[in-house]
Amino acid sequence: MAFVLSDVILQTTGGSMVGWKSIEVNQSIEQMSNSFSFLCSEAGIAALAAHPVQLDTACRVLIGDTPVLNGYVENKNPSITPDQHDINIAGRDITCDLIDSSAIMPNQEMHNVTIREAAEVLCHPHNVKVDCPEPGDPFEIYAVNDGESVFDSIEQHARQRKLLCYTYGDGILHIKKAKPIVIDFTIEEGVNFTDGSAVHTNNDQYGEYRVKSQRHKGETDIKAVTKGTHKRLNRVLIVRPEKQDNTAESEDRGDWEKRTRRAKGKRASVTMPGWEYAKGKVWRPLMLPMLISPRLEFNEPMLVSSVKLHVDDRGGTLSTLELVKPEMYA
Repeated sequence: MAFVLSDVILQTTGGSMVGWKSIEVNQSIEQMSNSFSFLCSEAGIAALAAHPVQLDTACRVLIGDTPVLNGYVENKNPSITPDQHDINIAGRDITCDLIDSSAIMPNQEMHNVTIREAAEVLCHPHNVKVDCPEPGDPFEIYAVNDGESVFDSIEQHARQRKLLCYTYGDGILHIKKAKPIVIDFTIEEGVNFTDGSAVHTNNDQYGEYRVKSQRHKGETDIKAVTKGTHKRLNRVLIVRPEKQDNTAESEDRGDWEKRTRRAKGKRASVTMPGWEYAKGKVWRPLMLPMLISPRLEFNEPMLVSSVKLHVDDRGGTLSTLELVKPEMYA
């Protein structure tokens, strides 16, 4: 049996709540914190009266047995009319504090540390665990700018190591390469979706990528040149150095810039009925279904980068998926 509104559970220290008029759960590997927004039904309001939910209460959101968020209640917004009383409850993952808070580090810099070691220092005050199995080379100097958020600092340095920062509803900050979850499912126009849109662009692509490398005394020189895919060859991108790379490393960086930027130029958004792709299996980011849509011009596997689980005006469950080429996070 497909999931329905009564399968959405909000767990807090006061107990588990069900009973919603509508829900929206947003999950994405393109942001560091997922979010939820629930509108209480009369049964939900009665449950709130018995077990009040306070702001900053720790919470978990589950759909059936699948945890999709581990964080805090951040908003509790009541509204009334002569005939109606509504309460909206909303919140974000525990990693929300990394987005909102300034990065604090001893002397605002560390030396010879990996992205994992620096992230653990920055995340410790917020009780956020870090999962980074392959941190890559250490940074000679990991510097934090005054007023820079924890998220901005970690994301900027992770990108230099070709790593992605995301949470998966488990209260952990994952800093790693995106590993697609291959599923046996085809999203097909006219079969299981009718509403969709697509973007096909080459705005972020170049005819040539020139990768520089550091020399002594802060000087730089061109270490590698990679031909791009843009037809206008006059479009040139100079990639600034982050360390003293050898030629092979610079060539790899140039090829990575070409591949990922080309992948960014193709993405789709589709809305489908239901929250599942199989019985008991909720749509999640990182899944890799097949997308077939002649009018959107797709016939290839696409990576789910974002998922919005929501309901229509009749209470029917819907999933809106943002899909990108897997090479975008390779």
